[in-house]
Amino acid sequence: MVTTIILTLIATGIIFGLLIHNSSSTSNHTPPNNSNTTNLQPQIPDPTIEPEKPTVSPSPKEPIEQNTNTNTEHTTENTQNNPVTESNWALNQINAPAAWSESTGKGVKIAILDSGVGPIDDVKVYGGYNFVDNNTDTTDQYGHGTMVASIIAATHTNSKTGLKGVAPDAEIYAVKIIDNQGNMNLDRAIKGVQWAIDNDIQIISMSWCIDDRNYALKQILDLAYSKGILLIAAAGNYGEIRTGVGCPADYDSTIAVSAVKENKLRLEQACAGSQIELTGPGENVWVIWRDNKLYTSITGTSFAAAYITGTAALVWAKNTTLTNTEVRNILCQTATDLQPADGLDRDIFFGYGLVNAAAAVQTTQTTPDH
Repeated sequence: MVTTIILTLIATGIIFGLLIHNSSSTSNHTPPNNSNTTNLQPQIPDPTIEPEKPTVSPSPKEPIEQNTNTNTEHTTENTQNNPVTESNWALNQINAPAAWSESTGKGVKIAILDSGVGPIDDVKVYGGYNFVDNNTDTTDQYGHGTMVASIIAATHTNSKTGLKGVAPDAEIYAVKIIDNQGNMNLDRAIKGVQWAIDNDIQIISMSWCIDDRNYALKQILDLAYSKGILLIAAAGNYGEIRTGVGCPADYDSTIAVSAVKENKLRLEQACAGSQIELTGPGENVWVIWRDNKLYTSITGTSFAAAYITGTAALVWAKNTTLTNTEVRNILCQTATDLQPADGLDRDIFFGYGLVNAAAAVQTTQTTPDH
């Protein structure tokens, strides 16, 4: 069976769909009740075209003067004097700056299963693996993984771009499963999850989605979740075309993430469905691209998922004794309900609501003394 995968990246107003074909033996594990017919796909541009360089915003781009104090546990004093942070609507929408006095995500290990990360000045990569070329070179020639990483963990100290990540002291591990043209197959995705299990990763970030439920992928993700790993995935960007979320976002083990605009209205492209669990900022958000520059024109659930990942790291760093399920519950219980009038705790567009970093961290008890 050939399984078609969609990875949607929206940049400068253009939706890029990456069709990834899997011809590996994983299809042999498909349950009998699954159809072997590939689902119809939305109309999307040529997947072999590399994403255009994001459009530079007129917002502040020059590096700003930073406090040279290397104690990253106390970075909040930089916030008020940082024009980039003050103008970054997404960070402020989730109340991230208000959480930094209590947690910066220190020591939490995050595997970004994507196109690699960097190298860029403002994101430190602690390790990883390249399953495209089967080596340890995780250089990102495509750019998607780097943008995701910059939202999660761009540094707060001596920043070259001025951008601050949600959890600047989290440890980023680049697991390259998407090649330099934006192509991926399920075999690499499954190997990437196994690598995360083997290397004691705490959070797996998956800003991509596949069109068909795949049994082998579900099995390995269920295993990762049972081993204590928190799984976070973008719901997909074809909400205007059809209903339902993509995989792995629709697996029970995974937090499915939708996206909102600056005005907290739903991003129209974001997929909707009963599996949606949380929502993050997802329109014209600020990122660092692989050219080491700051851009503010990036849109999609890929990036909304990164804000959830960073917030999870803030919670886990504050209390290292928490389980993945407990972190997940804290995120959901402290989310801001964006449709309170419907009387539902959870809805198909926003899940439990917009992630609230400050509320999540403040609700979390500090790691008990041993």
